[in-house]
Amino acid sequence: MAATVADSFGATMILPILPLFVRHAGGSYAEVGLITAVFWAAGLAVRYPIGKLSDRIGRKGLILGSQLVYAAATAAFAVSPSPLWFVVLRAVQGAAAGSATVLAMAAVADFVPAERRGRARAESAAGPTRRPGHGPLARGSATLNTEPTPTALRTPTRPPIASTRIFTIQSPRPKPP
Repeated sequence: MAATVADSFGATMILPILPLFVRHAGGSYAEVGLITAVFWAAGLAVRYPIGKLSDRIGRKGLILGSQLVYAAATAAFAVSPSPLWFVVLRAVQGAAAGSATVLAMAAVADFVPAERRGRARAESAAGPTRRPGHGPLARGSATLNTEPTPTALRTPTRPPIASTRIFTIQSPRPKPP
């Protein structure tokens, strides 16, 4: 669940300054909309394939991979040559966030006993939806209308959160006969 919370925080943290950031780089308001939409579209597009893949090869490495990909895409914003790259990088972020969400839900099914699974799934799903306001609030408070630099605040949190998530996953409990 830590991965999904981090992704939710990261996904919404940029929203208050996204128009400034894109316009500063020479982009249009239409590109701002595209950059926002592509995140969610990519996240939706990867959910079924990543879930199917995780059933075959396991979830631990995929969760870590999704967090590292998200961190790399976020850091790449700092050196992006044009707003077109923002679209590509935001799509990569969305795919990584969508992967982490589906993997977290699958992990709940793997590791939580059946009698507590409903509540655990509800908590896992509700966690990110309870926190969307925290990202913009933190970002707005941190910048105080200065030069937009979302990478500086988000990238350092990704690997520690990913590693915490990886080391808390244990082997599934055997199912009773």
